[in-house]
Amino acid sequence: MIIDQILPHGYAFAQISVSGTGRSNHCMDLMGNAEQLGNDAAVRWLAEQNWSNGNVGLIGKSYDGSTPWQAAMFGNEHDYLKTIVPISGLIGVKELMWRNGSAEARAPIMHNGVYGSYGIDGDEEDYQNICPDYLIGPGTGTSAYLLGSEVFGDYWAERYFLDRVLENYQGSVYLIQGMHDWNVDPHMAVPTMNALIDAGIEAKGLFGQWDHDYPDRPEQLFERSDLGGRGGEAFPQMIRYDWMQDLLEWFEYYLQERGPQPGQWIEVQDNYGEWRIESRYPPADATEWVASLGGELSNVGGSLTILPDASSGPVWETEPLTETLRVVG
Repeated sequence: MIIDQILPHGYAFAQISVSGTGRSNHCMDLMGNAEQLGNDAAVRWLAEQNWSNGNVGLIGKSYDGSTPWQAAMFGNEHDYLKTIVPISGLIGVKELMWRNGSAEARAPIMHNGVYGSYGIDGDEEDYQNICPDYLIGPGTGTSAYLLGSEVFGDYWAERYFLDRVLENYQGSVYLIQGMHDWNVDPHMAVPTMNALIDAGIEAKGLFGQWDHDYPDRPEQLFERSDLGGRGGEAFPQMIRYDWMQDLLEWFEYYLQERGPQPGQWIEVQDNYGEWRIESRYPPADATEWVASLGGELSNVGGSLTILPDASSGPVWETEPLTETLRVVG
């Protein structure tokens, strides 16, 4: 879609492999320092070519949606990176797999089992792609899986991007997130949005009831929505056929320096399929309610011994609500 819809308006497009993948050598350090420096080097190279106006934008989904955050950390060193468009991207590696006091099963194998193998293909140059991260990654993942924290070193701290983005980045952010994303959960975007605004970064958000997808792919959105529990009740209203037009207008302003500035707001879809505009998300007028077990919540059934069969779990109940309540996404 980028090639068909954006390039004809006067843009150059580059697909760049992170270190240890595709045609890039070196170690696959899973979003570590080498990868971060490589992404910044790519931005600098693109901006300094004689055919470039010096303005660079980065866009991608999932892993590729995480690399823009990495490049944005270097925003105070040059003025080349004008905008990033993370689509279901990570603000940090540990933040992907650890939340609410628990770890995902993929955590210990994420480095070598999932991505590290990309740098090794069985030829005699493989040794050039080996680095300490191949040992540190699984060890850190396993220890954090068991103990829940950084036991030694700075593996996780090195791979957390948001703090350095908020401190250094001078550009803009168009943040895209599926509220039913099973892989990169919405907690990567929801607190981040307000943090960007509070840091004075020009930001826009598009949060829909889709899964780990692009917002304008009807076939993918239909297939995943049909699985059940994946926002299916919001289909087909979740399909944003206008997204590519919005993206073009975003790039026109921030990269080509022409046209009006796009609106700085968050478009949020609820599970009924309805869209609304918010200036912040969570909304500025939201009320936080903490319900404690045994306090505001009473145990009215089920076993307090949690078994794999979820049907045997406890049932907790509030007092009767005094007014109509609608939970929005």
